[in-house]
Amino acid sequence: ADLSMEAKSLTGIPPPKNEVEDDFDDSATEDEKLYDEDKKGLDDSDIEEDSEEDDDDETEPVLKYQRLPASVPEIAQKDSISCFAAHEKFLVVGTEGGFIHLLDLNGNESIKLSPHAQRINCLSLEQSGDYVASCSDDGRVVVTNLFSRQAKTVKFNEKMSCVSLSPMYASKPGFVAGNLKGELFINTKGFFGDSSRIIHSGEGAIGSVSWHGNYIAWSNANGVKAINAITKSPIAYISPPRDVIDLSKCRCNLVWFEDRKLLVGWGDCVQICQVETVGKKEIMKITSAFRTDYTICGLAPFSLQPPQPQDLIGLLAYPRPPPPPSSFTEP
Repeated sequence: ADLSMEAKSLTGIPPPKNEVEDDFDDSATEDEKLYDEDKKGLDDSDIEEDSEEDDDDETEPVLKYQRLPASVPEIAQKDSISCFAAHEKFLVVGTEGGFIHLLDLNGNESIKLSPHAQRINCLSLEQSGDYVASCSDDGRVVVTNLFSRQAKTVKFNEKMSCVSLSPMYASKPGFVAGNLKGELFINTKGFFGDSSRIIHSGEGAIGSVSWHGNYIAWSNANGVKAINAITKSPIAYISPPRDVIDLSKCRCNLVWFEDRKLLVGWGDCVQICQVETVGKKEIMKITSAFRTDYTICGLAPFSLQPPQPQDLIGLLAYPRPPPPPSSFTEP
C-alpha cells in the first residue's frame, strides 16, 4: 500500500484550495501581452535569479521514512502484522497469529511472546515501557511485564477491539478496554483484588480508546466521548465529521498531548480539542480543525527541535481513490 506521511501545523488552519475553473480561450489577455513585453527586457541572469528564488520557497519534506530491516521481513513473511506500538526506546508489533514481537529501533527482535490464540487488535504501552497490554479476538486482555515476563490475563465474553493502560500502571494498575458489542470496561485493582465494570455501552462498537492523565476518551459509531477518570464525570461528546468518506471503514485515531489536549483523526478530518474548566465543571472544546486529501491511518504530535513544544502533527495517511467515472455522456 502506498502510505504518505505529512506534517501539519497545530496553530491555524490551512486555507482551502481554489477549486474554481474559469472558462478561457486561447487568445492572450492584455495582462499576458504586457507580461511578455516585460520579459523581453530581462536578460538570462535575471530569469535565473527568479527561478532560484522560487526554488528557495519550496521547503524540504519534514519527514522521512524507511522500511525496518533485520527481523521485520522474517516476521512479516511468517505472519501478518495487525497492530503496532512505539516507545522512545523500542517498538512492539502484534500479529494475526496472536504473537507479540519486541524490537529495537533498528528492527532486531529481542523478545517474542504468545499471549493470544487469535488476532491481536490493539497494543498499549505504559509510559515507562515496563508493561504492554494487548487485546484480541480471543476475548482476552493480557498485561505483560516485559522484564519479568509475568502476565495478567482478564477474560471477557466478546472480541476485544481496543485497550489502553493506565498511564501510571506500575503504581496504579488499571486499564480500559472496549469490544465490538459496544461495551467499554475499566479494570482496576482494589482491596479485594481486580474488578472490571462497564462504564459505557449501547452505542455501537468501540473503535478506539485512550487513557492519559486524568482523562479517558473513546470512539464509537456516534462520535467521541471523554470522561474524567477520577470523578467519572463526562466532559465531552464530539460528533463524527460530516460529509466525509465512509466512517465505518475508517478507524478513529485518538492521541492525548500536553495533558489536556486531544487530537482526533477520523476519515479525512483532524480535530484539535482542549479540556477547559468552566466554574466547577470540565468541558472539552474543539479549538481547531482541518480537512486533508487522505484517509488518516494514524497521527501524533511532535517537535522539530525537542524539548520545545510539540507544535506539529505527523499524519500517517492513505491516498483516497479517485471517484468513479461519470456515467453521463454528451449527446
